[in-house]
Amino acid sequence: MAFSVAHPLRSPLLSRRPVRHSWVRRAAWRASADATPVLYSVPVSNFSARCRYIVYDNDLPIKIESPGAQMKTDEYAKRVHKFGKIPALVWPDGRCGSLWESQIITEYLVDKHGLQDKYLPQGSAEKLARMRLYARVHDLYLTQTQPVLYRQTATEQEREHGLQQLEQRLDILEEMLAEDDTGSLAVERDRITLADICLLPTLAMYDAIMPVWHGRSVFGKRPRLHALYREMQQRSPTAVRIVDEVRGAVRAWEDGGRFENIGLRRQAPSPA
Repeated sequence: MAFSVAHPLRSPLLSRRPVRHSWVRRAAWRASADATPVLYSVPVSNFSARCRYIVYDNDLPIKIESPGAQMKTDEYAKRVHKFGKIPALVWPDGRCGSLWESQIITEYLVDKHGLQDKYLPQGSAEKLARMRLYARVHDLYLTQTQPVLYRQTATEQEREHGLQQLEQRLDILEEMLAEDDTGSLAVERDRITLADICLLPTLAMYDAIMPVWHGRSVFGKRPRLHALYREMQQRSPTAVRIVDEVRGAVRAWEDGGRFENIGLRRQAPSPA
């Protein structure tokens, strides 16, 4: 799945601006001697964060860059991401075009770097399918309504409806985790899989926003989601790094007045 960084007071469907200079060829498609892939990402993006997790956790030779304002240009859409979003993975030599959608990128990185034993369930097609089901539920259902957390809505009723949907879909993930009965993680009891890596940054983002700006708890009635969130950070320094990046980016939004600008009022102190 992908993340779109739209201005809070504008439609996310911004028109792309023509560019005079080929900035992408200067940035991502540098001299052919530099074959290091580039992952376009921003810290607040929960979709990008699951890709960064794999890069950080394995010290992969991949550059991580923000596309900045160029994300809405025709050049970016042509050469990086056809829908003008993030994350996207590109190669300086232009091999295989580019890759986008966070689950596609993470699975590619696992395959490319031989990380199947580290992040995939072993010996069970059913567990592998269950891992992918978590990602699909996350991408197709949960996060489709998350813009109500940080973007303008036409009415307060629209925002309230979106928040209710978000909570219902968190409840479904809670039920799935209870069904798996794997202790604190998803799918596997003693292995962090791509299912856990997918959920972690989203839980970090929601926990930084929902209690503070919407008066709603992410974990209050969802002990399995809370256990996964804590266990990931206890087991993995990379998880701590990802959570810190996402929460720090939300604090930057707060400092910039993003939430007040869309008519929200602080309802609790921001987490430390």
